[in-house]
Amino acid sequence: MLPKQARLSREAFTRYFASGSRYQSPTLTVIYTPGPSLLGAIVVSKKVSKSAVTRNTIRRRLYATLRATAAARGLMGAVIVVAKPPLAALPRTAQHEALGELLSQVRKAR
Repeated sequence: MLPKQARLSREAFTRYFASGSRYQSPTLTVIYTPGPSLLGAIVVSKKVSKSAVTRNTIRRRLYATLRATAAARGLMGAVIVVAKPPLAALPRTAQHEALGELLSQVRKAR
């Protein structure tokens, strides 16, 4: 989980979700808007998994990857990660790599 000041509020989430640049893969969608500090949100719907335990596990893993990868790459701005159903079938390392690849595309496109 990100610290409270690094999480998106509902209003900010709606604004950035509508106006951000989208980067897609078969398992994830990243919506990015440049900004002065890192703000993040992870969305894992019931379409990904019916089990709340599985959704929360995926959410925690993606938050940890987002925190580590964004810090290592110096990524600043609002980042919204939306999980797609095929992500639930991937092992932990593949989930980590999928988000890392999309965040590197974001970094290159800036």
